Amino acid sequence: MQVFYTCLPKVFDQSEDFIGSIGYLPLNNSQCRIDMKNKHHRLIQEAKRAWLSIYLCMYEHHIQIQQQQHEYICI
Repeated sequence: MQVFYTCLPKVFDQSEDFIGSIGYLPLNNSQCRIDMKNKHHRLIQEAKRAWLSIYLCMYEHHIQIQQQQHEYICI
């Protein structure tokens, strides 16, 4: 599933700050530098996927509670 980044809550943008930047990148090995940046990017993407999954579960739960309250009021 692909989600357009502007549809996500703003808290998802904070994941890059939360995970942190790469403090050390070797200057003499460009391939190692590229690999480190790619791993860092993948880590951020995995964290965003996990946060999205949790966010969607919470949203679905909230909707279920609202539906139950609505059904209770209608009875």
